[in-house]
Amino acid sequence: MGRKPPIARFRTRSFTKQCLEMLCTTAFERDFLGTALEEFGDRQEDLQQLSWADVVKLFWLSVHAELGQIQLDLFLSTFIPVVRDKVDAGERLSHRLSLSLLMASLRLDAIEDMMSLVSFEYRSLNTDDILRLCYIYAQSNQYESTDALGKELSRRISSNLLEEIRGVEFQDFLDHVPKIKWNPSIREKKEIYRKAEGCRTHLTASNIASLVQLLNRPPYLSAEDMQQVSSLVSYRLHLCSMKELGIIAKTLSRFHENSPRHWTTIMFDDIAAQATTCVDSADPKDVVRLIQAFQNAQIKPEGLLDVLDIWADKRLASMNAQGISLAMAHFARIGEASQRLLHTAVTVAESTMDQMSSSDASRLIWAFARLEYYPGDRLLQEGIQILQSSTTATDFSDRDTANLFWGIVKLGKYPSATEHSNIASKLYRTPGKLSGQSAALLLWSFASSQDATGNATAGQKFYSTIYRLGMEVYRDINQVDSQSISMTAWSLGVLKVPHKEFVSSLDQLVLSNRLNSFEPQHVSNLLWGLAKSGAHPSKDCLDSILQVLSGNLHAFSPQEIFNICWSYATLGVAASPIVPEIVLELEIRGTEFEGLELSGLAWSLSRLLRLQHIQDGYHNVDELPKRIVHIVEQELPKYMTSLEASQVAMAVVGLGRLSEMDKTININPSLIDFSLDTFHKNIVDDTFSISSVNTVLEGLQILGRQLPPALHAALRSNITVSTLTQTRIWETCDLCYNTCACNVTDVSLEILAFIDEQIADNQRITPRASIMLLHTMCQLDSYPTATVFQTTSKLASLSPNYNLSDKWLSVLAQTRKKLPMHIKHMLELHPEWEEKLQNL
Repeated sequence: MGRKPPIARFRTRSFTKQCLEMLCTTAFERDFLGTALEEFGDRQEDLQQLSWADVVKLFWLSVHAELGQIQLDLFLSTFIPVVRDKVDAGERLSHRLSLSLLMASLRLDAIEDMMSLVSFEYRSLNTDDILRLCYIYAQSNQYESTDALGKELSRRISSNLLEEIRGVEFQDFLDHVPKIKWNPSIREKKEIYRKAEGCRTHLTASNIASLVQLLNRPPYLSAEDMQQVSSLVSYRLHLCSMKELGIIAKTLSRFHENSPRHWTTIMFDDIAAQATTCVDSADPKDVVRLIQAFQNAQIKPEGLLDVLDIWADKRLASMNAQGISLAMAHFARIGEASQRLLHTAVTVAESTMDQMSSSDASRLIWAFARLEYYPGDRLLQEGIQILQSSTTATDFSDRDTANLFWGIVKLGKYPSATEHSNIASKLYRTPGKLSGQSAALLLWSFASSQDATGNATAGQKFYSTIYRLGMEVYRDINQVDSQSISMTAWSLGVLKVPHKEFVSSLDQLVLSNRLNSFEPQHVSNLLWGLAKSGAHPSKDCLDSILQVLSGNLHAFSPQEIFNICWSYATLGVAASPIVPEIVLELEIRGTEFEGLELSGLAWSLSRLLRLQHIQDGYHNVDELPKRIVHIVEQELPKYMTSLEASQVAMAVVGLGRLSEMDKTININPSLIDFSLDTFHKNIVDDTFSISSVNTVLEGLQILGRQLPPALHAALRSNITVSTLTQTRIWETCDLCYNTCACNVTDVSLEILAFIDEQIADNQRITPRASIMLLHTMCQLDSYPTATVFQTTSKLASLSPNYNLSDKWLSVLAQTRKKLPMHIKHMLELHPEWEEKLQNL
C-alpha cells in the first residue's frame, strides 16, 4: 500500500468494519491503526456492532502494531468500555476467544481490567486451554488466580491430566503452576513428582526450582518424601543460577537437621559449591535470598561468604547510586553482610553521592543502620540536609522520611537543636496525611536524638509538629502495631508532651483486647511514656494493663519490671494486684536486678504501698516492706558506687518510707552511710541537683539521721543564688523545709531570704508550699514580711474543695499553734478548713 487511505473513503459504509478489513490485509501500514484510533472514539454505536471475533482481532492488531504509549492508552480507553458493554449486554464470549482476548490484554498490560470482565466454566476447557490460562495467571503479577482454578487442577490431576501433558508442555506447566493460587494435596504432589522424575533429562534448572517451590506448599511433604525429591534436584543442581539455588535452599531449610551426615547437610554443601560458580552474575536480591536460607538452617557457608566478598568488590563497585542502595537494602533485611562488603558499599556510596537521589540516600542510610555499620559523616550529613530541605522530590514518601531520620539517629548522628527545629518545620508544612507507623518512627527519632544529647528543641512549631505526629498515630490506632504504639508513648514521654487524643485512643485497645498481645517491652515502654509525659490515662486503661501484667511478670526483664513499678507509682495508682508479684520476682531474681532497678524499686514500691494504705489501710500487705528491704540491703551495695546522685536519693527515701511502714524494720546504718558518701561524691564531682538533695533530706528525716558534716558543707557551697534562680519555686520551698527539718539552719535561712525576694513576683506558690514555709519560719523564728503575706493569703483564700492530705493538715494545725499572734490573725481559714483542723 503506497500511502494511507483517506478516512473519508469509509464514511458511506460501516467505518469500523471497513477499517478492520483494511487492517487485516497483509500490506497495511502500522501507522494506519493510530490514524483510525482518532476516529474510533466518536463512533461508539458503530463499535458496539462489532462481533467478539472482530474485537479480539483489534486487540491482537494493537499488539502487533507496537503502539506508542499515547496511542495505546487511547486504544484501551476506547475498547475496554466496548468489552464491558458487550458483557453487560449479555453477549456470550466463547472460551477460546476469551483466552485469546486475555492473551492479547496481557501483552498490552491491560490484564487486570480484562480479568474482571471475563469468566470461565473451567470444566468445559480442554487441557490446552487450562495450560494457557495457567500461563496468563503466571505472567500477570497484578492479578491472583481464583480458588476455582486450583480446584480444577486438582480434579484433572485425579483424571490423569499429567498423562495428557508431554515434553515442553510439562516444562511450561512446572514453571507456571507455582504462581497459581493452588495447594495440591500430598497425593497430587507425589503425582507431579513422579511425572517430573520420568522426564528428568528434559527438565531445566527453572523447572526444578518451580517444582521444589510447588512441593513446599501446605500440606507439607514428609522429610522422607523430600529426600526422594532431593535426588532429582541434585541431578540438575549444576545448571541452577543463584535465584534458583535460593528457592531450593529456602525449601530445604525446613527439613534441615544439624548432622554432618544428614541428607540436607549434603545438599546445602552442594548448593554452596554451586553458588560459588555463579555468584559473579548474580542479582543482589538472589544472593540475599540464598544467605537467608542458610541462616534459617543455621548454617554458615564460609566458602560462599568468602566468594561473596570478591563478588562485592566486583559487582557492587560497578553499581550506580540506585543500584548500591537497593543492593544494601536486600542485605539489611536479613541483617547479614561482611565487613569487607560493607566497606566496599561505603566506598561506592561516597563515589556516587553527587548522583544520589533523596530516596537512594534514605534507603542506603536505613540499610547501614539495620546492619549497624557507620558509613561516615558525609553520607549522614547529606541525610540531615535532605530532612531539612524544602525541595525534596515528590516521590520521597513519608515512609522514606521516617526511615531516613530513624537511620541517622540509630547510627548515632544526632541533629543539632537548630536542625531539629528545621526538620520539624518541614514536617509541619508537609501537606497530606502521614501513616501512623511513619509518624511513630519520626517521633522516636526526635525523642531519641533529644534523649541522647540533652538538647531540648523548643518553640510552638516544634511542639505542634510533635502533636501532629501523635494525632496521626491516634487516627491509625487500629492499624498500627503494638511496637509503634509503645514507641509513640515512649517518645511523648521523653519529649514531655501529654497527648490527650493519643492517650484517649488507648481505651480502644482495651475494648478490642489488643493489650493482651503486647510484648513485655511494649507494655513497659507504654506505661513509662504515659507516666513521663504527664498524661492522664483512664482507669479502665490502667486496670486493663494490670490484668495483662498479673501472673505474667516472670516474662519481664528487671528493667521492664522497674519501669512498670515506677510508672504506676508516678501515676498515683496503687497497682495492688501486682505489688506482691513484683516483690516475689525481686526475691527470686534478686541477683539479676542492678543498681538502678534496685534503688528505683525501693522508691516505687514504697510509694505504691503508701498508695495502697490510702486505699485500704495496708490490707493484704503482709511483710512486703520487710521483704523488699531485705533484698535491697543484700544486693544494692554491689552497685552503689556506680549509681548517680538521683538514684542514691531514691534508695535512701525508699528505704526510709518502707521502715516507716513497719516499725520492726531497722535499716542497716552502714548502708545509709555508704549511700550518703556516694551521694556526696556525686554532687561534688557531677551536676548538682536540687531535686536529688530534697529527696535525700526527706529520707534522712524519716530515718532520723543527721546530715554528715561533709555533706552539710557541700550543700552550703553549692546552694547559691545562681543555683536557686534556676530552680522552680516549689522545689525551693521544699529545700527550705527539708534543710530546716535536718537542722541545716544556716542554709535554710539563706534559702528563706532568697524566697522572700522572689515570692512577690511568683504567684504559683501552692498551698502545700505555703504550709511548709510557715512551718519553717516557725522553726527558724524568722518571719520575712513578703513570705508571711503570700503564704497566709494563699491559705486564707484556699477553696474547701482543694485536696490537701491529712499529713499537711496536721502540720498546719501544729504550726498555727506556734505562730506569733499577729500572724495568726492574718491566717483566717475557710470555716470548713477550720472544722477539719478541729477534727484532727
